[in-house]
Amino acid sequence: MKDLNSQITASPQGISVVLNYGPLGFVRAVTEHISHNLIQVNTGSITLNHQTEVEIVMSIPGIGHSEHHRISAQVEHCDESGHALLSFRRCCKKTMLALQPYLTLH
Repeated sequence: MKDLNSQITASPQGISVVLNYGPLGFVRAVTEHISHNLIQVNTGSITLNHQTEVEIVMSIPGIGHSEHHRISAQVEHCDESGHALLSFRRCCKKTMLALQPYLTLH
């Protein structure tokens, strides 16, 4: 029998997120890198405006279900190919605990 924990991949890549982005509404993205107070996402061809406030809505996989979390963030950088760096100052403790397996130190 497989260990249930082996079904959860602790990789920051591939977590689907939705950004509540004022100028366009909801934008789908995929995480590329997560660290303390920074999340890098790929929005495809959508470029986000520098210093714009966004809300990150993410579904983090769990055993048998996914947990939904929201983080208020700011766009620090976004290139023409949709790679965006989002910073956040705080989020609830439950969200940080859920993100812990996905955090990278660099």
